[in-house]
Amino acid sequence: MIPNELPSHLVEIWNIESLRVLETIQPLPPHGFISVAGVARMMGWPWWRALMRHTDRPHILDCGAAAGLAACALREGQKWVVFDGPDIQAASLQALADICEARLLRTRPPAFALGMPPYDTYRRNQLAHYFNAEAPPDSPRPERTLSRTDGSSNDAAL
Repeated sequence: MIPNELPSHLVEIWNIESLRVLETIQPLPPHGFISVAGVARMMGWPWWRALMRHTDRPHILDCGAAAGLAACALREGQKWVVFDGPDIQAASLQALADICEARLLRTRPPAFALGMPPYDTYRRNQLAHYFNAEAPPDSPRPERTLSRTDGSSNDAAL
């Protein structure tokens, strides 16, 4: 079955620690994962497959312009692949994606860039805000600061 829609929330994943930080966010709405741009060329498809075996969430491998990597991932069962290389290669990859009942994306969808660990309170709060959820109990929200002379708060920085 070809996957139809990605969840509205995607989180960029670097490693297993990136997956674990999500366990601290409750309630957690439907979400999915995407590899960091360009990391698939460096780490390869087996790395992504091994990382994603820890989750049942939808996940996207960003292959950039690496057609061979995208083809390998599709043949091995990856259901969502980003390929931003030449159109002629994309046409072949699209045919392969159809055969493999997968989706080939030509542009990278927007995602929350979690960054590299360690994940401090501030970063976990940003993630909770992205999901529009409450921060973990041990993670107080940042204080609002007054930065204008008229006394109004600068909420845009939060």
